[in-house]
Amino acid sequence: MEWISHPQIDQALPDAPDEFRPPAENVRFRVDFDGATVERPSHRVDTFVSAPDPIATLTNAGRVIALAGVVLPLLMIGALKFTQIEVEALKPIIGGTPWLAWLYPVLGEAGTSYLLGVVEVVTALLLVASPWSARAGVVAGAVGSAIFATTCSTMLALPIWEQGSGGFPWLNALGSFLIKDVALLGVSLTILGWSLDRLRKAPGGGHSDLL
Repeated sequence: MEWISHPQIDQALPDAPDEFRPPAENVRFRVDFDGATVERPSHRVDTFVSAPDPIATLTNAGRVIALAGVVLPLLMIGALKFTQIEVEALKPIIGGTPWLAWLYPVLGEAGTSYLLGVVEVVTALLLVASPWSARAGVVAGAVGSAIFATTCSTMLALPIWEQGSGGFPWLNALGSFLIKDVALLGVSLTILGWSLDRLRKAPGGGHSDLL
């Protein structure tokens, strides 16, 4: 007696009637001296395609949008820092913040802007790679958190309240621009924590972990 798998049927049983042929690949034939019989499984195996989980889909969409919400400002504003317009726009912010003003004597106005541009563009690129590399996510999350923590700190030194409306809590144009970095700081910290967790769980470095 010999077991013959499905791909061998035509060769082993060229003249076998259709009722002896299996309807699925998992059905096997038993060949003996008396002829051929079909050995059917004792139970039926069905393949089900589960419907997508709407909550998981919503969560994943939120992660992608949040990541894009950090990448785009860093990439676009970082590129802008190589222009004279942005060099001039940074003067009141950096010059008016005591813990940042030292950059101008050391690097100059253009050099400071260029340095910030390089850091922001590189961070944006690392963030793009973060879904596939936990190490990139750790670096990008840490640097991004430092960037946005610094910009948020400037609100403590700069005039961000609209005096014509009575001051606090009414923000002026500068305050409206800077206050949004609080959300970007939160996203960067989340990416940092998520990447550290992936790195801890994956001894190989957290590569190929999708978002």
